[in-house]
Amino acid sequence: MPDTRTVCRSCQGTKLARHYLCGDCWAQLPEPARTALNRRDNVAFRRLVDLHTQLREGVPLHEIEVAPWPARPST
Repeated sequence: MPDTRTVCRSCQGTKLARHYLCGDCWAQLPEPARTALNRRDNVAFRRLVDLHTQLREGVPLHEIEVAPWPARPST
């Protein structure tokens, strides 16, 4: 059976494939961020990119903010 573990982008520990972070790091995200990241819609990938950008910039997990949907373009 293939190994379904990959590297957590936050702590470099082990996480399950198809999970954004390991369980310990996921639990440190604010509840609104977890809720937003769990949404499966046409902007889900955009939210994931937002998470990865903040992780790369060194934003502490408990301070990460992920909007549930993108802001409407100004007209």
